Amino acid sequence: MLPIGHIAGGYLITQAVLALAHPALSVMEQQQLLWWGMFFGFAPDLDTFMVFIKTKRFVATDDISHRKFWSHAPIVWLIGGLAVFFFGLTRQNIFLEYLGIIIWLSSWGHFVIDTIQNGVMWLWPWGKKPIALFDEEIKDNIPVQAFLSYWIKFVKFYMTRMAISFVLELVVIISALLLYFRAN
Repeated sequence: MLPIGHIAGGYLITQAVLALAHPALSVMEQQQLLWWGMFFGFAPDLDTFMVFIKTKRFVATDDISHRKFWSHAPIVWLIGGLAVFFFGLTRQNIFLEYLGIIIWLSSWGHFVIDTIQNGVMWLWPWGKKPIALFDEEIKDNIPVQAFLSYWIKFVKFYMTRMAISFVLELVVIISALLLYFRAN
């Protein structure tokens, strides 16, 4: 999924948590949680920078994929979210408690979406094999050129070869936009 889809997913998850839990938080704190939710919806993909450091390009190769780093393993984000939650619990800080929940759920929303066609290391550290619903070894094989031309070709590829993920991403983005504009 593209960054905008993961960001929209984090927004929707955070809105759902706030709507279901009705936490005793100020409007400003709720807005901060929305921003954090959007960030943590995308945060697992920050490991693309590790790929860049190793390969000097943002595009994964057969040898290296950002989804093979420990930072793209759900258990890491679960532990991180629970650590923040329990820290907030011990400090009686409801904002930190909800931040911990948002870290966990927004990042896992990212992984659920990635599981559709890309695959995620759900069993890491016990297993590194990515698990996908539609296990189709989809590789873009787009020659690396200029940054912009690569991404234009990638989006065309994404719309055709990964149509299930693409349609889901559109639904997530449109839902997030409708919810945002309805709330404001």
